[in-house]
Amino acid sequence: MCVDCASLIPRTAQQREFHHELWFGAPYETTVREMINAHKDHGARALTPDLGLLLARAVWSAAVASSKTRPVVLVPIPAHRSSLRKRGRNTVTELGHRAAREVSQRGMACFVAPILFREMETKRNAGRSIRERRDIAGTFGVRARGAVPSRVIVIDDIVTTGATVNEGIRALMQNGISVDAIACVASTPLPE
Repeated sequence: MCVDCASLIPRTAQQREFHHELWFGAPYETTVREMINAHKDHGARALTPDLGLLLARAVWSAAVASSKTRPVVLVPIPAHRSSLRKRGRNTVTELGHRAAREVSQRGMACFVAPILFREMETKRNAGRSIRERRDIAGTFGVRARGAVPSRVIVIDDIVTTGATVNEGIRALMQNGISVDAIACVASTPLPE
């Protein structure tokens, strides 16, 4: 990322009103939007450190907002199968590993546990209405490999309506896994 673009990105995470505690690294606009799209859809892996740092800031803010002292477990929202085929990688999990490394280096144990999976495929959210985005009940299942002994933060790259992360949280809670917060690289303003 060039110096001019870096100067446009906030240095601290922000919180958005939501059903669960939601922290994001930057607003989903101009520079950050272009970075996320280049990383996801054009394979610009050189942006992984910068986007991972934005996610790490959100994770750190979410973690310190809680009084719990256990390690932090990041649970990524799984990508659509079509996206995995097209990209050859899960970008949210990739950014999660980078964020976990940053948070751990700051002194708070943090790791990624990709225990959510897609039980059914839904359409990608891009270009869909708010109502269509919210129609995803039953999308995710949980692959819990034993008990999850730490606090859980659900992570995603972008949160718009929140339907996807809410569905992930529902699946986790239905399987006895509590969720402390949501952290994402970027968020849009709260939809009306």
